[in-house]
Amino acid sequence: MAQNRVAGKAGRSGGGGGGGGGPTSASKSNSNAPTQLLLIDLKHRILAALNKLADRDTQQLAVEELERIAESVSPESLSLLLTCLYDTDAQQKSVVRRECVKLFGTLASLHGDLLAPHLSKIVTNIVRRLKDPDSNIRDACVESIGILASQVGAGAENGSAIGVFVKPLFEALSEQNRSLQVGAALCLARVIDLARDPPPATLQRLCPRIVKLLSSPNFLAKSSLLTVVGSLAQVCTPACKLFLTGSVLEPVIYNVKSTSCRISLGKFIDHKLESFLLFMMFHVREARAS
Repeated sequence: MAQNRVAGKAGRSGGGGGGGGGPTSASKSNSNAPTQLLLIDLKHRILAALNKLADRDTQQLAVEELERIAESVSPESLSLLLTCLYDTDAQQKSVVRRECVKLFGTLASLHGDLLAPHLSKIVTNIVRRLKDPDSNIRDACVESIGILASQVGAGAENGSAIGVFVKPLFEALSEQNRSLQVGAALCLARVIDLARDPPPATLQRLCPRIVKLLSSPNFLAKSSLLTVVGSLAQVCTPACKLFLTGSVLEPVIYNVKSTSCRISLGKFIDHKLESFLLFMMFHVREARAS
């Protein structure tokens, strides 16, 4: 009888498990199945569109398809789309690489802070692409970085994510690669111009780091870095403007104008530096009057 009671108890327990746990697990599995199928279908659509980008006859159709995908992306499918974009490399055609970079900006414009958990990885991926020998890729990187800085907050202090951009861009500025330094400087200027409410203390900490790079004989993109100084001068505190002016106006600008970059860029650089000089002098007078 004891054995019968144990068997009966086990049977009731097993029946309860089958009646309660079994259907629950099955229902979870069934509910996940459509989602998985949708993601598989989405991945096929993304990869097909990326492949069509490489063909001139289907480029425009591919761009439109990718934009439709970007518009309808959900939090669940965003990671999949980003992964497909990350995976494009130098083996693919320039137009594919360019459109993938531009799509980061499109996503930021459409979905804003939905990208916040992915912002660090997106920025790192864009900065890596600054090494691309195609200048069109660099221009796309600068544009997308600016859109990301203006649209994505990342939940940082004062809603600003500027620190997420600064670290990888300064790492790029420290590499002995002129093309990379130029791209990183242009990106940093765009971030400073467009970042959402950057903390003044963060901007002030950038000033001595920028001046140090400009003063270094090993830094190869000084004329491009002057755009960063100009951007800082427009948004930083009066004290920071005075610091920049005292550190940049005489020694650094003189140094830049006497290096090979003046020869290579000619009259454009002379005009740019003179305009920058007037700009900085205006801000010095403004800072001293305040």
